[in-house]
Amino acid sequence: MGVDPYYLLVLRDPLAVSASLHERDKLGKEYVLLLWLRYMLEAERSSRGARRSFVHYEAMLVDWKSSLSEVVASTGLELPSDTSEVDSFLNPSHQHHAFEVDHLPSEGALANWVSTAYSALSRLVTAAGDAAALAELDELYLRFNEATDAIGDPMFAEIRRLQEALTEARAKAPLG
Repeated sequence: MGVDPYYLLVLRDPLAVSASLHERDKLGKEYVLLLWLRYMLEAERSSRGARRSFVHYEAMLVDWKSSLSEVVASTGLELPSDTSEVDSFLNPSHQHHAFEVDHLPSEGALANWVSTAYSALSRLVTAAGDAAALAELDELYLRFNEATDAIGDPMFAEIRRLQEALTEARAKAPLG
């Protein structure tokens, strides 16, 4: 089709994601942190080697034009002359949960994994080719997969089941 994909990985604070999905979908906070970790590790790994950028969700809400300037420059896209709809959509008032990753419990594999991933991914926001960050993510990906292999795949089967149920429920819900 002649399409040259460009990936934009939006990095949102995992504690904010956890609080948001806990409130909206009543999912356990640790469970959501596992989801966040799986999705971010897979997104980073799957897009590696392709044209991509990383942005912080929180920064994008504050000043989306600056946050997306690298994307605009890299893709050759032009911003529309009237950005009022984007300005109203990407607005800090839409962020209901804000935390700092250093508020994670300081002990335990999950806290260490999430902190490591968030730190490495944050470094990719400013330096997409940061070799040390990529190496940390590679190591974390291996350790996380070893752990999920050891406990079995039922957890991720349940994640998929919940996602399918939510997607189906949203599809059936009336718009508006």
